[in-house]
Amino acid sequence: MSTAAVNPVQKFFSPALIKASCTSAVVMSVGDLACQSIVKYRSRDGGSVNMSGRTSSNRTGSSDQGYDLARIARFGVTGLVLHGPTFFHGFRAVDRLFGASTSLVTAAKKTATAQFTLFPFYLTCFFPFLAALEGRTPAGCLEKLESNIWPTFCMGSAFWPATNIINFALVPPSGRVLYVNAAGLLWNSYLSWQASEDSHLQETGDAEAGQ
Repeated sequence: MSTAAVNPVQKFFSPALIKASCTSAVVMSVGDLACQSIVKYRSRDGGSVNMSGRTSSNRTGSSDQGYDLARIARFGVTGLVLHGPTFFHGFRAVDRLFGASTSLVTAAKKTATAQFTLFPFYLTCFFPFLAALEGRTPAGCLEKLESNIWPTFCMGSAFWPATNIINFALVPPSGRVLYVNAAGLLWNSYLSWQASEDSHLQETGDAEAGQ
């Protein structure tokens, strides 16, 4: 009896992937909305305070402006197209590599592998992808990557290992992207701040250059 060949495209774009990608889109959008809300709240004194403690004015999302819906949409598209597929297939590859065991040793191996393979790959794609959605040139996309990837990787290396130990040790494979997205609400707020800080500096530099 012959069996119908599985369409590789249908296999790649499975219902589980679509669900994970849509969840990522929602979470990244909410993360950016949270970031803008925090900036608006902290800028009620007339200037926005960034995470390094410096005060600046006319920052996107300040209290005298509405929410930047285009920015929220860009993060949503990034979650749908990049974050969801990357970690959906990436976590499955890590599970295949180390097996289904949830022991602490196996979880640590999976965490280290994800931290030094999936995470750098995602960041390398994330910043240029977001910059392209912002309308930047290829050179501008590369500049955004170079100025953001190292501080973001360092911050992620402090945040994600403990999170992923729990992920690989306690969360079933079908729920891992959802768990990462839940933890990512906090992380994506930071990521949104990091990306928008760079965009703000870019806009300031362009404005000064045009004077």
